[in-house]
Amino acid sequence: MEFHCTDEKCLRAQQVPYRLSIPIEAIMDEVNIAAPFCPHCNSPLTKSKQNEDTDQDIKSTKK
Repeated sequence: MEFHCTDEKCLRAQQVPYRLSIPIEAIMDEVNIAAPFCPHCNSPLTKSKQNEDTDQDIKSTKK
């Protein structure tokens, strides 16, 4: 699961968006995950869109 910073000031200062990648094995479920924040600007990180294969893998493990 990936998260990224969307704050415009942070993007200008850092030149590239901050990305946080958490292995899917480390997450019990998507509902009970803590809100991650950017270490540079302290803005909440936005969940990056995942490809359909990864989404399908998550759904199949929850059955």
